Formats: sequence, structure tokens, C-alpha cells
Amino acid sequence: IKIKLPKNYFKTNGKSYPLVIVQDGDYLFKDVKKDVIFVGIVPNTRKKDYTPWKSVVGDIEYGGQADAYITWVADAVIPYLRKCFRISQDRKDIGIAGASFGGLVSLYALFKHADTFGHYILISPSVWYPDFVKFMKSQPIINSTHHIYWYVGQLEG
Repeated sequence: IKIKLPKNYFKTNGKSYPLVIVQDGDYLFKDVKKDVIFVGIVPNTRKKDYTPWKSVVGDIEYGGQADAYITWVADAVIPYLRKCFRISQDRKDIGIAGASFGGLVSLYALFKHADTFGHYILISPSVWYPDFVKFMKSQPIINSTHHIYWYVGQLEG
């Protein structure tokens, strides 16, 4: 886990900050200068931790451990970070972000832990993953406000 605190964090007593959990570490947002705490999580194995169910595509096996991973982030990482840093208690101030498989697991979190995150940054999420679009269509409507930034490049497959 890599943690990036705002420049003025130690100069502001009592102020709480928004949190953004970034899959694959913090390289996506290393130049952001906002008053946000960024926490980059480097996975053990992307194709295991970030995929929602087991699958084989071509000769590549995917482990399907996204449920365990997202539950760990929601139930262990965020509470631990709140003990160590002044992080907002409000769901609307907590974000999750990632690109490719990191975007896939972040999008999956919307369906599995909508009560944990209020913001989602999805950069070319791997919605090609077998049966993922079918999964999204089968989910109940989420009746709470979420802010979603979803970027897909022109040349996506």
C-alpha cells in the first residue's frame, strides 16, 4: 500500500480529507495536487485479485477473487486508514479508481459495495471480461447517488 497525503495535511489539525483508493498503486494520480488522500494498492496478482469470477480466456486463467479483494478494501483497509489518518466518515467522500482490470474491479465494487464508495474513476475498465456485461444487466438498480467518471479510448476492443 502506498499513501500520498495532501501537502498541507500536517498543517491542518482536525480537518478530515476525502480518500481515493487506486488499484495498481498510485501511478495514475501521482501529479494531482488536490486535498485528497490517495492510497495505491499494489495487487498480489492482478488476474486473480481484480477478476470477479474464475474464467479462462485463450490459455490465460483468471482467479476470480474480486469479492474477497473488495471486501478486504471495504472492511479492513478503509477502517484501518481511518484509524491512522483523518479520513472523512462520509461515503460520498470515498472513491475507488483504476484502469483496465483495476477499472473492472472498481466497477465491480459499485455493484458489490455501493454503500462504501461514492466516487468511481473507471479508465478503460475491462468489461470484455467473460459475462461481465451480462452480470451488470442482471444487477438491481442502485438507488443511491454515486459519481462515476468512465473513460474509454477510441481504439478499445
